[in-house]
Amino acid sequence: MKDIAKFIFEVGTLKRIKRGWLKSEGVGNPESVAEHTYRNVIVGYILAKMENADVGKVVKMCLFHDIPEVRIGDIDKVAQRYVDKSETEIKVLEDQLMNLPESISSEILSVMFEFFEKKSKEALVARDADILELLFQAKEYADVGYTGTEYWLQQNSKLLTTESAKRLFEELMKQNAFNWSKGLENLK
Repeated sequence: MKDIAKFIFEVGTLKRIKRGWLKSEGVGNPESVAEHTYRNVIVGYILAKMENADVGKVVKMCLFHDIPEVRIGDIDKVAQRYVDKSETEIKVLEDQLMNLPESISSEILSVMFEFFEKKSKEALVARDADILELLFQAKEYADVGYTGTEYWLQQNSKLLTTESAKRLFEELMKQNAFNWSKGLENLK
């Protein structure tokens, strides 16, 4: 129980680690890694259903893919030029999970090895979910006036592989991120 509690405390640190927008876009108060992860899981679930992928596996990939950032931070695209992010994150994840019960650590490592290989349908869907969450966030920042997010929207949208993710990106670009609630006051 001691090691499980320590792991849960460690994962909680993601609530205080900010995403990498500060360096590139000047976003004054970017979302935390935990905030990104939450919506990433939701997007992953939806994409998995749309793509007829194993929902449980995609959700697990989305849920655990950023846990290494507790120890190494959010490695942005510039830093990734100099660091093998996948290799580093797997090593960190192995260290993070080493003291957990085998039934937990082996399941997480299994899906994460698959995620980092980027070959299975589920890994591609989970990766698209991660990218799409970033794109939704970039659109939100753009819609409140941050400049420079157009580059992220343009460049990262090219990385989407599934048809559902591509269609969802097209739709998010048509909408204002903050108009979703318009008209809700008239519901009966």
